[in-house]
Amino acid sequence: MKKKKESESMSKAESEAKIKLETKNKTITLNSSSQNSQFTSAQSAQVQPSSNSSSISYDENTLTGFLNKYGMSPVAYKIKYEGMSEYDALKSTSNDMKDSGEMQTEYMMDQGYLDHNGQPTNKTQQNSEESTESSSGDGIIND
Repeated sequence: MKKKKESESMSKAESEAKIKLETKNKTITLNSSSQNSQFTSAQSAQVQPSSNSSSISYDENTLTGFLNKYGMSPVAYKIKYEGMSEYDALKSTSNDMKDSGEMQTEYMMDQGYLDHNGQPTNKTQQNSEESTESSSGDGIIND
């Protein structure tokens, strides 16, 4: 009889533990669902494009703003609308207002590989010929 009572109380305890566990799992599931819906709504709020156009910079003192406003870099603008040579436009523009290609072009002009209009010079051709000759050699030196 005593074993039967112990067995019944064990079964009752197990049942109560199961119910608590099931209730806890439901609570967790409910919390997860509400968090997921909050996360989803937060994501959709971030993805939606802003109808406010103030996020686009039109500040002429930055390269990005200048590009947004005029559709070209300050160097290109000076060449097209102010009639400057490519070299003069590059030299009169600060580095923070040039793109990387313009900085490379200016360097090539300063080194003599391009003329002041951006055309290759004889130095470019000579350098090209020298590199071709050195790469085609067999490595044997004849004296």
